[in-house]
Amino acid sequence: MLADAEVREQSVSLDEGDSPTPDLSIVIPAFNEAGNVRPLYEELRRVVADIHVAAEIIFVDDGSSDATYEEVRRLHESDRRVKCVRLQGNHGKAAAYSAGFESATGRYVVTMDADLQDDPADLPKFIAKLDEGFDFVTGWKHKGKGSFGKRVPSKAFNMVVRRVTGIQLHDMDCPFRGLRREVLPQLNLYGDLYRYIPILVARNGFAMAEVPIANRDRGHGYSKFGAERFLRGALDLFTVLFLTRYRVRPLHMFGALGLLVSACGVMIIGGLYFAKLAFGIHISNVPFFFALAVLAVILGLQLFSLGLVCQLIIEVGKRPGDHYRVQSRLW
Repeated sequence: MLADAEVREQSVSLDEGDSPTPDLSIVIPAFNEAGNVRPLYEELRRVVADIHVAAEIIFVDDGSSDATYEEVRRLHESDRRVKCVRLQGNHGKAAAYSAGFESATGRYVVTMDADLQDDPADLPKFIAKLDEGFDFVTGWKHKGKGSFGKRVPSKAFNMVVRRVTGIQLHDMDCPFRGLRREVLPQLNLYGDLYRYIPILVARNGFAMAEVPIANRDRGHGYSKFGAERFLRGALDLFTVLFLTRYRVRPLHMFGALGLLVSACGVMIIGGLYFAKLAFGIHISNVPFFFALAVLAVILGLQLFSLGLVCQLIIEVGKRPGDHYRVQSRLW
């Protein structure tokens, strides 16, 4: 390791001052990105130096099996504003974000991928929007996401999410995002919920903005996501919709669904009796439809009962302020 004096001479700090509390924290999840860590750092160092902001770069090593941690450690030795959170094992991007957010100390927090597809030159756009008063800023890779095989599923995914949630963002899954520190406590990320951070942010009433950004080719390594991400993404979409819309009123969802299913069963039974009276078709001649109708009624009642139980659990554990967030008070 170089002596401290030699380090200061040979390295360029991320900002001109030496503020112990940075204004900006850049959180970068990394899994087997050894070849991309240093080039990304060099680009970020130049950009942050140009805009004169006190910053820290937090790499989250998500159980890499290559030399990712060693690369970050070498950067940390030459620039103490480079930090690393090393997870024991591979836990996924949501866990990496959570670990990075927990360690971030900046007033603004920016997330980006370590694969060099996010251009650090776009960083000032996010800071400018946050300075305007927005709580959350997401990137929009307006020129598409890579090859045709990636662009089409991405467009379809964003179209479905816009339609279901009503949140009109072009690129819901863009990893290049900026947010104020006050937003972090509202993000309980697990599974693939990191894809839906804009939904979690919007449901909590934060002001959002979108900025067009570049989409570059991957630097080194390979993509860690396959076709199975679409199935996981669909399931997590249902999860986030339930958490944001029905977390404090589950009876509205389970009750409505139960009533609908029971109503279908009652209609089938009514149709069977009508067929018996009008056409002489005995119910025993169509046992499948009768069994289906009874099953629908029972399932509907169970769903309704589940909604009641969930509602009771919430009412027992509910505390004042659980279902709203106060922005400010004037006394």
